[in-house]
Amino acid sequence: MSYRFSAKIYWEYLQTQGIAPKIAPPHTLILAMQAPPINWWQRRFWHQQVHGFTADIILLRQTAGEVGIASRIGIGGPATAALLEMVALWGVKNLVLLGFAGSLQANIPSGAIILPTMAIGNDGASAHYYPPHQSNMIENRSDWTNQLYQYLAIHFSTHQGAVWSTAAPYRETDHQIDQYSQQGICAVDMETAALFAVGQALNLQTAAVLIAHDSLSQKKWEPAPDLVLLQQTAAQLYQKLIPYLADHSGATS
Repeated sequence: MSYRFSAKIYWEYLQTQGIAPKIAPPHTLILAMQAPPINWWQRRFWHQQVHGFTADIILLRQTAGEVGIASRIGIGGPATAALLEMVALWGVKNLVLLGFAGSLQANIPSGAIILPTMAIGNDGASAHYYPPHQSNMIENRSDWTNQLYQYLAIHFSTHQGAVWSTAAPYRETDHQIDQYSQQGICAVDMETAALFAVGQALNLQTAAVLIAHDSLSQKKWEPAPDLVLLQQTAAQLYQKLIPYLADHSGATS
């Protein structure tokens, strides 16, 4: 299929304008979907800023450039898909999405970690990356998720399973929530389906690591009981994941 305008066309334009980054890409890029304030990175990691993207991207110097972090990406599948197209052209091959999700199961409490193995694509972007006849249940075909699960399960309460990626978090109906909950869907987020679909289309290694935030598993919305604890869990995830990804990024390429 031909496209009048594409990420490749735009990337080549940025190169002619001298805007595209000239620095080598990291082996692995973390997508920080709900990033802490930018000075959080500055306080904890020696880093190098990368210019040329709409998102903020840094390379972590203590990983010798093996790991980068993208933040201020935007919300939802379309923003995620657009960034993935561009960083893939830059040369990134491995992507880990870190974000929050609403639990759909009573046994997945706030603060638990979810590693999605597949995603239902109602996110507004994923459907553009697979054939029209294909089901919107998008499987993550990378074995990276299993490797990360085995590692993270040592340190956190960790679950694997399917998630539902929506484009409209304030329009999730009781019928949809009950249906997906009964089907065993772990949680609802906004970006995982796009990550998996674009990853398959562009031959990228992908994984999502979600922190259960609030809960929709009962008959009414249950907010997170401790927001400070959630931020602490997120910080602990970064502290565990960054050295792991630095040590294993070459093996996933």
